Amino acid sequence: MPRPAWFYRIQALNHQRCEDQGVSSCDRISLPIVEPEDFDEDLSDCVSESSSSDSGGGDYEDNQEYYHLEELRTERKMDVYERGGRKKILEEKQKRDREEQEFEISRIKPIQEAIDKVQKQKSPPPLKHFFGKEFTLWSTDHVKHCPNDADRTRYLELCSHDMLHELCSDVFDDNREGLFDFDDFIPPKYPSTKAYPLPSADGESKVEVQFIEDHHLTLKISPELIFSKYGQHGTPVPSGAPSVFTYYGEDTEYSAQQARQQKRKKGARRRSASPG
Repeated sequence: MPRPAWFYRIQALNHQRCEDQGVSSCDRISLPIVEPEDFDEDLSDCVSESSSSDSGGGDYEDNQEYYHLEELRTERKMDVYERGGRKKILEEKQKRDREEQEFEISRIKPIQEAIDKVQKQKSPPPLKHFFGKEFTLWSTDHVKHCPNDADRTRYLELCSHDMLHELCSDVFDDNREGLFDFDDFIPPKYPSTKAYPLPSADGESKVEVQFIEDHHLTLKISPELIFSKYGQHGTPVPSGAPSVFTYYGEDTEYSAQQARQQKRKKGARRRSASPG
């Protein structure tokens, strides 16, 4: 008996992702790389949709993979049913996407203001140093086109190796998982909106950086690099994705200091407004 169409679609998706990530054939059965949303394309809102528990005449591994994926699909089906159907879930996702975009925009705004300020300066003061700094990266491009990674915060870490003030750098997420790193380079002495290419360790990755001022920078990264290395399981770049993903970076410690100052100011205003 042939398997249902959904199984062959999900199986091909899982095998491709496992191959891209170097996952063994055993692990791709017991630990498939699939997301709950992967099942939605041909999932019925009806919880009583018929399913087949027949072995289908396949070999042992094929049967085990089918049973495991069918179990995951059933869990997704129950979740969809309990949450009011696919239409309700889509509405929730659209609302969540809007909120994520709005939050990302709110964090990018001060960095864009710093860019505008630098563009207006005829003789900006020299940069102090970037050694040992960590920058939190914000990007509406990433949130929109990499939804599976939207919940993970991205960072750029800069470090110094020697007295020549060369910088080494790498990008990682909030699990401290390295995504890609770069060879040493010497940063400019003055802030500007000029884009400097970062020498990648693999010699192929295309990344450019703008040193806006001491606490802010931007990264421009090719979507091919993002989708090949950032948890996208080797999926192709979406047709609507921009030719370059822009990431706005803010010094993590500076950001924390600004937040503390804002909190103190709000506390002072509340105290002054309280009846004496």
